[in-house]
Formats: sequence, structure tokens, C-alpha cells
Amino acid sequence: MMKEQKKIILWICITLYFLKSKQRKVHTLSTGYEIYVGKLDNKEVDFVVIDGNNKFYIQVTYLLSEQSTIDREFSVLEQINDNYTKIVISMDTVNRSRNGIIHKNIKDFLLEE
Repeated sequence: MMKEQKKIILWICITLYFLKSKQRKVHTLSTGYEIYVGKLDNKEVDFVVIDGNNKFYIQVTYLLSEQSTIDREFSVLEQINDNYTKIVISMDTVNRSRNGIIHKNIKDFLLEE
């Protein structure tokens, strides 16, 4: 697959996640979700989602097929020293959860209630 096609698929994944978050926001309008892009030193967290007293850190990537991609997506979450939920979402079907960080397949994530 060409690099440009991978970028398009990645942006589709991010957009799907954002739309799902907004869909959940409608269902929890009384508490309201806040969604931010996070920064940690020179690294970026794709989404920081705050729902009242709960916080979720979410990275979205196309595939975790190369070690450099795995390290990039997980390392920023591993550097956050709190106990809130940390998730990496990708199109991979193999569970690559590690160090308390949950890995989810995009399809499974979108079909969750």
C-alpha cells in the first residue's frame, strides 16, 4: 500500500474515533466529554478525553506492524505517570497490550457499547 493511502486510512480511523466520541457525548450530555490533543515534551497524545472525573488517553494508528511504530505509539502513554486508562487503537487483530496500556482493534472498538 502506498504511503499516501496509509495516511488516508489513518485519518479515517481518527475521524471514526472522534465521531464515536461525539456520539457518546450526545448520550452523556449531562456530564459532557472534553477532547484535547495532549503534549508531553516533544511527543503528542492523539486524544485526551475527560468525562467528569475520568480521563482517557488514546493513540490511534493505522497498523502496529513495525517496532518503531509500536514504540512511538506506546512510549508516550508509558511516560504518563497516572492511573487513568490508556488505549492504543489500530487495525491490527493481534492484541499488543503492554504495561497496562490497552490495545484495541478499531472495528472492535467501534462496535463496543
